Amino acid sequence: IGTTGPLNKLDVNGSIAVGTYAATNAAPANGAIISGNVGIGTTAPGQALEVAGGVRVTGVAASTPAANTITKENIVKGWTNFQGTTSGCPGNTCTINSSYNVASVVRNGTGIYKITWKTAFANVNYVVTGACQRTDTDNASIMFQIGRGQATYPFTTTTAVVGCGNYDGNGIDSGVVTIMAIGA
Repeated sequence: IGTTGPLNKLDVNGSIAVGTYAATNAAPANGAIISGNVGIGTTAPGQALEVAGGVRVTGVAASTPAANTITKENIVKGWTNFQGTTSGCPGNTCTINSSYNVASVVRNGTGIYKITWKTAFANVNYVVTGACQRTDTDNASIMFQIGRGQATYPFTTTTAVVGCGNYDGNGIDSGVVTIMAIGA
């Protein structure tokens, strides 16, 4: 359509409107507007866009995202689940149970852990949250702390220092520590 030398079973040179938009709405220049659900790799999409399989998003503009949208700025860029006890960190290198974008976790002291990211963040203004699991017989509370034992800002673009401790300020090694980091 719109070409005299098609290379495929269907080639469209120009805009396309599909469904109820056809003949009632103008599609963007060299773009498409589609009414109804669109499926990629599925024959029965249940959402406006449903993809069965992996998705790669590139070239997303850096801006404040609209509600219910996914951009590279508001997705989890790194996470890990690791063993934080002395036995779980032989030679102070912690055993990682599972992770994404984490090169290593090092125990820097009782309840203090340094996470090194495989791919650096764009800046130090990312968000880290997590949880610590108490594995001893003491029933006291344990909390996740950002920058435990640090005199300076605990994040660089390639590392984050986090920790586990009690409300008295004492560091506590945690059997399992889980963290995630969100940012560009």
